[in-house]
Amino acid sequence: MDREKYFLDLRNSLFRSPNVYVSLGTVLLILAIYEIIVRIALQTYFLLFIIPYLLLIAIDSISFKITNQYFPPERLFLLEEIVFIFVFIVYLLFSLVFSQKIVVALLLSISLSSFLRYLFLKPFLNVGEKTLAILSMNYGIAITVTFIFSNNSLIYLIPFYISLIMFYFSSRFFIFYLSREFKREYDLDPVKYVGYFINYLSTQKPEEMLSLNNFLNVMYSVKELPLQVIALRKKNNDLKALLIFPYVHPGPFGEIGCSNLPLRIANDLEGLTKNVMVFHTSCTHDENCSGGEDFVKISEAIKKSIRVMKFYKEGGPVLRYSGKINARCQILGDTLVLSLIPVSEGFDDVSIDTGMKIMRKMKSSNIRNVVVIDSHNSFDPNYRILKEIDNDTIKGIKECISKGYRGKIYAGISKIDYKSGSVGPMGIETLVIRTEGSYAYILIDGNNIKKGLREKILENISDLVDDAEVYSTDNHIVNMDPKDLNPIGNKDDESILLKEIRKSVIDAINDLEEVESGTHTTKVMVKVGGKGYVERMSEIVNRMVKRLKVSIIIAILSFLISVLIFSVTFILIK
Repeated sequence: MDREKYFLDLRNSLFRSPNVYVSLGTVLLILAIYEIIVRIALQTYFLLFIIPYLLLIAIDSISFKITNQYFPPERLFLLEEIVFIFVFIVYLLFSLVFSQKIVVALLLSISLSSFLRYLFLKPFLNVGEKTLAILSMNYGIAITVTFIFSNNSLIYLIPFYISLIMFYFSSRFFIFYLSREFKREYDLDPVKYVGYFINYLSTQKPEEMLSLNNFLNVMYSVKELPLQVIALRKKNNDLKALLIFPYVHPGPFGEIGCSNLPLRIANDLEGLTKNVMVFHTSCTHDENCSGGEDFVKISEAIKKSIRVMKFYKEGGPVLRYSGKINARCQILGDTLVLSLIPVSEGFDDVSIDTGMKIMRKMKSSNIRNVVVIDSHNSFDPNYRILKEIDNDTIKGIKECISKGYRGKIYAGISKIDYKSGSVGPMGIETLVIRTEGSYAYILIDGNNIKKGLREKILENISDLVDDAEVYSTDNHIVNMDPKDLNPIGNKDDESILLKEIRKSVIDAINDLEEVESGTHTTKVMVKVGGKGYVERMSEIVNRMVKRLKVSIIIAILSFLISVLIFSVTFILIK
């Protein structure tokens, strides 16, 4: 599996909790069918099946309110549904063994609920172990209330509670033994971070965000990454715009790690200019940074770059290369701005090693800086990371940039605060550069662009400029739905989006004025996952899976002991 898919696959492994009415209806339908087939006395049917289940829902709802825990109705009913179906299947099996006393089979199966409930509740609840133990046994409490009125011997409650408590401790040991390897390696509780992860997707609460960022901060390690800045300066030396190329990846999702990187950088540079465009470079989820101090380091490095860069008055036209990989090239001063476009051969993200290779190959006496942009503008879930650049492409790009005129640089920029479910807070930004002709860089804040939309955008503005390209920032702030990667256009009215983009190009053209261009390439030390990150995680998970065998044996032993206790009790009473 490509590393850059790690978080996406983790998120896609989740599923939405079913509708409350679907969960409740499923359970009641199962019970109704069972009653029709088996024909249990209605009093026994309600006291042992219907009322305990409804009472369990009420007890859990009250318990979560009293303990002030976030546990939405959908999750609550999913919990009750999963536990009930599990218990009911076990009950059907044991009703064959204890056919003369179905109450024994029912109590034995319900005692198993504490095992499953503990596994489910542990990640989500921020309560002490004693409180969690009681909550894990709520099904036992619910059945006890109605069992008293069922005309059955109360002696059965003794093995029932022994079994209930035993399964709670089995589940506790199960989680402890599985996660011990992870805790030893990172001094973190992996179970809790699963809860923070899922809760953050639902609530986006700051406390969950801080917990997850702390998790990344511990897991990640320091790495030196490139950072490039292009400044466009007016004749009076004021900054017209800043184009930022950080080789860190704006993920993994929401505002965790370095997601929402474009807005955070733009806010930090607001005192220099209001026009800040943060492009997506050759980087993957390996280069997700931990946020926090990393943003400060990036912003400080940008400010230093502006102070030391050399400015040039001339730039060249936009030229294109079409081959195995499509490329768009423009030279500004001593800098090649190279955009890789996933048209001929699709790709999603470009590895940083590939970007560095391109930089080395393209540098010359006239080109001292090479900026590598991943246009990220054609979403396909089957695309993979671009890890190699062929020699024909390198040769073709070199021939492409050797051509063309050099002349004065004119620049115009615009920003439209376009709001939609698939566009981030930076909206639509357009830079128009005029040298020999007029060339538009249209940057939309979001995670990739719906396939086919790029072509519609370019066609819609073809009469305004000589050449244009559409880019996405790859900002993962728009990814909050576990099942939806949400590319630009996914939740947009295309006609409105096209109209707004056209307006942004016109506004940028109207803003054209003569500028100078300066570029500086530097390095910044940030905390990122790095190449070995997923491999380390996988190794730990593999060791946890091996421990799973021992944990399952403990659970089976608990089950056998419970059956033995109930059997002895049943024989003695009989």
